Amino acid sequence: MTKDAFIPIWEELLPGLKNFALKLSSYNVEDSEDLVQETYIKVQLSLDKFDSAFSLKTWVYSLAKNKFTDDWRKKKRRAPINNRMPTMSFNNEEDKHVKEIVSDSNLSESSFVLSDILAAVEKLDEKEKRPFKMLLDGYQYDEIAKELDQPIGTIKVRIFAARRKLWSFLKEYSDVSCKFKK
Repeated sequence: MTKDAFIPIWEELLPGLKNFALKLSSYNVEDSEDLVQETYIKVQLSLDKFDSAFSLKTWVYSLAKNKFTDDWRKKKRRAPINNRMPTMSFNNEEDKHVKEIVSDSNLSESSFVLSDILAAVEKLDEKEKRPFKMLLDGYQYDEIAKELDQPIGTIKVRIFAARRKLWSFLKEYSDVSCKFKK
């Protein structure tokens, strides 16, 4: 199919695709418009790969859904550290207590706790700090191992050691029991 022949078909698909994108983006108009535009670009770049034995509508919607999923994973992976700090590496029972400490109604106290945690992370040895920070940034163990050119077992050991050291650095918060404490 040529790009010129696709334009009228695109215009026919557009209203339904906009609704689909709106639902995917939890009714965020700006995100849904971006998704439709990015889908159009992807379709234009991939039109020569389309197999006419399949439904064009299904193919376009699949491209949109895949683009949305990829973007969602990237956003999740790159979430700021302070959005994930309360649940970082604690088991479910301990999560409740840590959330109470970090997201206490007293925001100034919470900011001190967060600054203590971040300062403790900075005290780590570089060989432990870098993989630990990458883990906080949402990287998976295998991605960290590949990026740092280290065996995955080494990465896991260093992250485990970083967790243990953080607990020793943060003794003042010792009323939070954690499976990584001695």
